[in-house]
Amino acid sequence: MIAFFFRFAAAALDRPDTPEPGRLTPYTALVFFSLGAWVSTLLLNPIFMRRPVEGAPVAWSDYTAAPAGVHLLGLIGGGIWVTGMLLALLASAVAGDAISYGLSNAAPMVAAAWGVFVWREFAGAPPAARRLLMGMFGLYLLGIILLVVARLV
Repeated sequence: MIAFFFRFAAAALDRPDTPEPGRLTPYTALVFFSLGAWVSTLLLNPIFMRRPVEGAPVAWSDYTAAPAGVHLLGLIGGGIWVTGMLLALLASAVAGDAISYGLSNAAPMVAAAWGVFVWREFAGAPPAARRLLMGMFGLYLLGIILLVVARLV
């Protein structure tokens, strides 16, 4: 469901320097989106704790028993996410929605690059897997290039 939000957010956004009445700036959109994420977490988290997609159910006491460092990592991850979200919303006013959304979805590519080049997760993989990985990186790069070219034309 989260993949569809950007189109609706972009339709509600206005330029941050001269907003029209009834339209959101990137900053107010971020506040509403963050509140929606927080409320949906409060509603859905207990459900998925009781009936997880995989593994055994988790009790609330298991969550609160986690070390403070684990919770801090979660807060840092949320801070990174909200910073990226704000930058994507700000960039959409300047670069356009397609380029902003395309670049904001680079997180899986960054994770894949770390796995391939830093942690060497595919070191013993067959040559076909390496070709597919390089094809994946190439097609993503091609997609970004096409978005930029389409914006310039």
